[in-house]
Amino acid sequence: MRFKDFLSELAMPVDPSLAIDVVNEELINEQLSKELSSTILSPQIGFYKIRKVLRSFGYDMSTSYEIETDGDEVILNIVGTNSLLYVLYYISDSGSYDFYALIDDEEGIEELISADEDLEEED
Repeated sequence: MRFKDFLSELAMPVDPSLAIDVVNEELINEQLSKELSSTILSPQIGFYKIRKVLRSFGYDMSTSYEIETDGDEVILNIVGTNSLLYVLYYISDSGSYDFYALIDDEEGIEELISADEDLEEED
């Protein structure tokens, strides 16, 4: 399934009043990066850290995702907003988990996924 099709299935309302403003988005992404830079021993701990950051800004993520122990790439709704949470995590060579998380609007996440797909095609 293409990412654009996936987003269409989410059927998210497009209400500008529900958007996370750019300043908060940048602050949240900075905090996510800091929080996820430490050693993470399980995917549950990684998602706990993401939720902790979101809640510190008054947001929460969708809980409809079943955590995969092998790692995964997922896009989740930020509850009460039009923003999306992109999460990529995998087991590192050391046995801990590397997490990457980013909040952006639909267009920004789509650009991120497209750039990743382009890089994969070049390999």
